[in-house]
Amino acid sequence: MGLFDQQHLSQVQQRACDNTWAAVVLQAIRTRADAWRTQPGDIPTAAGGWLHQFVCPESWSALIFDPTSPATHRSPEGRVYTGATFDAAWRVLRHRQIGALARDLALMYAMSDDDAYARAAAAILHHYAKWYEHFDGAENAQPWMLKGRTFHQALTEALWAVPIVQAYDLIQSTLAADQATHLVQKLLRPMVTTLATAQDRLVFEQHKVHSNYNAWLIAALGCLGFALRDEQLIVRALDDQTGFRAHLATAIRSDGFEYEGSPYYHNFVALAYTILAESARVNGIDLYAERGPHGQSIESTWHALATLVMPDGTFPQANDGAYWSAGPFDAELCEVYEVALARSDEPLFAWLLNCAYQRRDTPRDQWTALLFGTQDLAGYAAPALESSYLEETGIAVLRDSTNPQAQAVYTFFGPYGGAHGHFDRLALHIWPWSSDSGTPPYGVQPRVSWYQQTAAHNTIVVDEQSQHPCEGQLCSWHPTAQGGALWVTANMAYPGVSFSRLVTLEQGCIIDHVTLSANEEHIYDWLLHSDGPLTITDVAMVDINGSLGDSDAYQFLTLTARGTCARSFVATAQYQAQTYRVTLTADVPFEVLTARAPGLAHAPAHLRHVLIVRAQQRRVSFLMHCEEVQDA
Repeated sequence: MGLFDQQHLSQVQQRACDNTWAAVVLQAIRTRADAWRTQPGDIPTAAGGWLHQFVCPESWSALIFDPTSPATHRSPEGRVYTGATFDAAWRVLRHRQIGALARDLALMYAMSDDDAYARAAAAILHHYAKWYEHFDGAENAQPWMLKGRTFHQALTEALWAVPIVQAYDLIQSTLAADQATHLVQKLLRPMVTTLATAQDRLVFEQHKVHSNYNAWLIAALGCLGFALRDEQLIVRALDDQTGFRAHLATAIRSDGFEYEGSPYYHNFVALAYTILAESARVNGIDLYAERGPHGQSIESTWHALATLVMPDGTFPQANDGAYWSAGPFDAELCEVYEVALARSDEPLFAWLLNCAYQRRDTPRDQWTALLFGTQDLAGYAAPALESSYLEETGIAVLRDSTNPQAQAVYTFFGPYGGAHGHFDRLALHIWPWSSDSGTPPYGVQPRVSWYQQTAAHNTIVVDEQSQHPCEGQLCSWHPTAQGGALWVTANMAYPGVSFSRLVTLEQGCIIDHVTLSANEEHIYDWLLHSDGPLTITDVAMVDINGSLGDSDAYQFLTLTARGTCARSFVATAQYQAQTYRVTLTADVPFEVLTARAPGLAHAPAHLRHVLIVRAQQRRVSFLMHCEEVQDA
């Protein structure tokens, strides 16, 4: 049957006629399609490179994508960059943009029967059919990469292939027989070869059937199989040891979360699953009914991520997620949860969608909104968010369900996430003012030397060294309507050091009790990063200027003041016109240090404020009370 059902497309047309909100979605996509149809832009004739190299090497910020400027690239700070590496990274974004435009054009044909849209989509596909065999992405890829053809990476090839094959499927009926044959032989079948070759290497040579790469290889090959009516390819995508069922069984934990423990990569996999499931559904195959050996399902991936949402609709940036501001996360959230809402009618998903569209500052404009949106998103109030945790993934959330504006606190204790993992066991993320630092584009070295390291997180650093990759343990969990309590340990983070954290949230007040002990003396640094200015009281601070240390991470901490304290002091943090008071007590004398550190991943040049409490002992106990200070 292909990827789309004609009866469903007719229902979509009618919905846009009957509902203002649906008409707005349709118009947003029509506007993009019309802009291209009336004035087509240039399509690159060279392969794309690696997206993560589209970054300012000085500020570490993603460069600004200008589709009309293939050879001159600007940073948010106004720096200008030129050169082959930047150009190739720009082409990644341009190829993907044009692939999505081909789908937009094809959708507008399906909504209007205006052949001009189909011809414009076909022109894009024929361009790629002409040039596909000449693309040399694999030749310029880095050795570690799973190689593509249109891009350095096969992963990017799969992301691009999905809208390309969807566009083909939507306009196939308008193509002459020789045109369709040409596209199949020169574009679609060669894409199958590229993706299948990469998948074989990933699964059979690298033994990574669980990789997030494979989720997209499966989705792309599955869509190609349905579009080409290729039963063998469909079986490969769904049933073989490379396919969907094998991936679901190995990549998704029993709590529904992707094994890397990253909100971004979790949603990334959920999107691939969801696209594949909708294509299969058109062909009478219900992948939503599939269950892994521990109950894993596509629906469980939707709900697992939703359990982590903050009171403002954002997500904690655990491990390598959620990427930088204006990156792909929010757009991909919208793609997933438009379908999730349609298939589940879960009010929480509608609220999540509304928040994500507001962050993007765009109208509701996703292709999934057009095809699967069933209701207006306006009017969904923030739900009462209760405390929750993902047991196997190791993320616990304390939230006050009676007061959505109260502080919320997250801690991460689960297994190390591999290459996308951070060394941050038992780190706290305090909403809204003390966030995880996030992850910048991978093309900058500090992504590894700072953002993944322990000192970039609200946790404990021992002897100025990052934690060992390890798994913590949740020892007790007691949620309440106003928060609750959790006790976590990570005794392998620093072998020989016992590391325990007891966190409670009640009526908006966070109490954090950290205990560290060892047979030998160590330097214990308790760190707290603030998204706003910090002020220290009760301690005589002396201004200083210099690096805290020379390790990879500590070299990024620039000291601003130092003092000593016998027992207790108070610090205040200012954030968005709110004041948060932190009272820190220890059972031994300690140093109080303030420093500046690289900013959040979406704005690295905007330095953050860091509070460091340092004790050199065999054993120490730190106790923090943190509460919002109400205006008089």
